[in-house]
Amino acid sequence: MQHVGDRRAIKVHIKEKTYQGANGGLVTALRDTQFSLLENSFTVLFGPSGCGKSTILRIMAGLDQDYQGSLDWPHTPKIGFVFQEPRLLPWRSVQENVQLSADPTFTKADFDRLMHVMGLEELLDNFPSELSLGLARRVSIARAFATKPTLLLLDEPFVSLDAPTASRLRELVRTVWTDNPITAVMVTHDMREAVELGQEVLLFTARPGQVRERLNILPSDRENEAAIEAKRVQVKSRYPDLFEGADLQA
Repeated sequence: MQHVGDRRAIKVHIKEKTYQGANGGLVTALRDTQFSLLENSFTVLFGPSGCGKSTILRIMAGLDQDYQGSLDWPHTPKIGFVFQEPRLLPWRSVQENVQLSADPTFTKADFDRLMHVMGLEELLDNFPSELSLGLARRVSIARAFATKPTLLLLDEPFVSLDAPTASRLRELVRTVWTDNPITAVMVTHDMREAVELGQEVLLFTARPGQVRERLNILPSDRENEAAIEAKRVQVKSRYPDLFEGADLQA
């Protein structure tokens, strides 16, 4: 899909990323992977397991610098990262976990609104051990937004949650992001999640991962469950191989 006149905020070019596999041999996760991101857009990376999607997030976050390629930033980003596991400080309360990472300009009013939207206002004094996985993920996401990032990276933030909890959490993320759009990149194995949240979806080939196609997701694509399912079926009919080890609800 071509965006005529759009300003791309970030350009990613990973010539090659290899790592040592469990058997001691080298595994090429990514090769000649190129894409760019629109400023303040929500982009989803979708593809089969092992195609390098999470690796891309780690490279963008600076957590993995052992690769060949380049990242072209128009300005140095402030990064918020939501990992697959919540990674909360167990000795800190919900309120403390969020406030410890908050940007200095993050006011009490900002905090109160975020807690209200994320449904955490009654749990501020609770500790991570007292939270369900879904609630812990809410805190993790709230913490990332509280840093006031210019780039938000989300690595399968809804994985292993039951369907109603995951749906509710996607709705909360969409609400917070819509209220204050920032450049966001999310990894998922679920095409329904990609349609619900993404403005653009990058379809990746199997390992070594490359961008196969960029999909534009229209607001009408996420109007209701039938529209979301129709879009998922449409993509799967065109690229069934991309759903191997992906889209587990299919």
